[in-house]
Amino acid sequence: MALSISRNTNGLLTHWNGSDEPEYEIFEPSEALASGEVLSLEEKFLAGEGQNITPARFSKDPQIQTIISQQVRDTLKKTARILNIEGYARIDAFVRIFEDNRAETVIIEVNSLPGMTPATCIFHQTAINGYKPYQFIDAILEFGTKRSGRPVVEKQ
Repeated sequence: MALSISRNTNGLLTHWNGSDEPEYEIFEPSEALASGEVLSLEEKFLAGEGQNITPARFSKDPQIQTIISQQVRDTLKKTARILNIEGYARIDAFVRIFEDNRAETVIIEVNSLPGMTPATCIFHQTAINGYKPYQFIDAILEFGTKRSGRPVVEKQ
């Protein structure tokens, strides 16, 4: 039986690691709070209407928080690889936490061009990894510049 279920949003950024495949930097998940049972479009997209908590509150225990967050990020990295995501993206998911601290991540959607307003949580997530907003945008552009002219690698 699940102890908790939360709706999460998670940003990612790709880098070139010297091979033909991108390396994924998966940021800490944010927890999207809904005022009712369902997250409204206004809460999701209008500045000042919704609330996101970064990092998501998976556990009050810091060690368990780290374990659960890593499980979620591992699933999101696997999703990004399967879908061959490049550049930056946002993946939304439901996360169920079980009594044994196992996390089940159910993907809701992948947004390959998420908004980047000052209120968006992707900037909060990147800040945890040490990025200032302009550094994050520079990293996206750097990836695109390095990607330009490279053959597209299709997954079988």
